[in-house]
Amino acid sequence: MGPIHRTTKREATRLEELLKLDKIDETLSYRGIDVLYDQFTVFHGKATGQYAAKSNLDKYGCGTSGHSHRANSFTKYALGGLQGWWESGCMRTTTNVEYLPHGDQPDWVNGFLSLRINPRTGRFFCHTYFIIDGRCEFNGEIFSI
Repeated sequence: MGPIHRTTKREATRLEELLKLDKIDETLSYRGIDVLYDQFTVFHGKATGQYAAKSNLDKYGCGTSGHSHRANSFTKYALGGLQGWWESGCMRTTTNVEYLPHGDQPDWVNGFLSLRINPRTGRFFCHTYFIIDGRCEFNGEIFSI
């Protein structure tokens, strides 16, 4: 059986609800750097270069950010396990960007991340999902805008 195609809208309006952090009493600062389960760093980000993921891993340890809009990642084996930093893609338009007045295309990638962390062990799984031509595969289903 092939993948199911559907269009969906999420009813959650707060990031904590989308991430289900409200069920475990974790909150996000929205302004600074948050560390989930004392192991995984989450923040908007500030590095935008090609090596932002490596730079963030070196500075903050394992985590994720989204400022670069590139969906890059950098992983390495250290401290007895996988260490990594994942940049999420962006959820905004990549055409007719208001501050690129000459029609230049940004080097952004549409996409998002899923993250699962075991609160007892701190073990995490992070997966990148790309949105291509308005479509995305997630958990075996195709979603479209």
